[in-house]
Amino acid sequence: MLRDERFASNAARMKNREALVAEMSAALKQRTTDEWVTAFELAGVPAGPVKTMTQVLEDPQVHVREMVIDVEHPRAGHVAALGCPVKFSRGNGVTSRGAPLYGEHTVEVMRELGYQQGEIDRLAAARAVHVHVDASLPPSPPAAALSV
Repeated sequence: MLRDERFASNAARMKNREALVAEMSAALKQRTTDEWVTAFELAGVPAGPVKTMTQVLEDPQVHVREMVIDVEHPRAGHVAALGCPVKFSRGNGVTSRGAPLYGEHTVEVMRELGYQQGEIDRLAAARAVHVHVDASLPPSPPAAALSV
């Protein structure tokens, strides 16, 4: 392939991409992934295997870095979730809660933005915003009883 004019420049390789892929695929099938990774590393070529999701989730580094964590979801119970890749000196930077339900924090966020309960209720009634209502929870206290 080093002396093949079809692959002598990037432009030529792109023009003959189908042939290049066919030849490289045939060559790469001659060894296992682990053998190729070792050969590339010895040659100073940065390389690594493309893993399936199962292989990724079973990788020891994924567990050491806490990249899969167990969280509590209000409907699904305990579920596996992705951990935060950024680690801090204290804590792992991840909440122990699952993903919020649709509209679960609408009222809280709107209050932080200065909306009054009446405005929130009006926007929810007009379907401009969605406010999640959990029938399993006791009703919220009247707006006057809540601090903004």
